[in-house]
Amino acid sequence: MVSNDQSISFFLLLNQPFQLASFRSSIQSLSRSAWKAWEPVTMIPCLTKDRLSIHLLHRQACLNSQNIYIDPESRLQVLTRYAHLQRGKCCGNQCRHCPYGHMNAEINFSRPQKIFNTSYYE
Repeated sequence: MVSNDQSISFFLLLNQPFQLASFRSSIQSLSRSAWKAWEPVTMIPCLTKDRLSIHLLHRQACLNSQNIYIDPESRLQVLTRYAHLQRGKCCGNQCRHCPYGHMNAEINFSRPQKIFNTSYYE
């Protein structure tokens, strides 16, 4: 006999491609106000000057619908949360601005796990 929870899970599994397609189209039409939803999570007083600089660069890049920004210290390109949401899932690379909580990142004891500093993973 199939339980109600199992049938709901099966229904969600079958409809996942439709949900993802709908999700992706909504990501492309995000407005500035939608990105402000991430702001309450960030504790600005807890960020150092360098971390605040990264936070502000990332925030502006997302508001401008940009996929990357340049890290001010390393000069490397960094994917924005906007780019990750367009992909629709965690890539498993422990990205700095992963909105999925690194859910697909493998546990690697030779590589330290990143910690979320209220704005991004470091």
